[in-house]
Amino acid sequence: MKNLEKRNGFKNRHIDGLPTEKVNMKVVTNDVDGEHIMLCEWKPFNKQEYNSENMPANGYLGTVKVIEGQFNGIGFHAWEQNNSEFIYYSVVN
Repeated sequence: MKNLEKRNGFKNRHIDGLPTEKVNMKVVTNDVDGEHIMLCEWKPFNKQEYNSENMPANGYLGTVKVIEGQFNGIGFHAWEQNNSEFIYYSVVN
């Protein structure tokens, strides 16, 4: 899986963790068209924003939402147990 390959200038969420606050970040994703680096807004999981009826499954860490370009509005989720959506990120000031 291409998104497992180390990226210069990017942090690995499994090693470095993810921010605990909302921030803008670039994430590396892959699809049938190849690799994409997208500017996103990170929204970490906050248990206070959910109730028993809409609580995400165990392992949910949060979501990045693309905020510019062709994929604007698409969200990518981060799960402890899954690498499929993104691993590498870089916080943007």
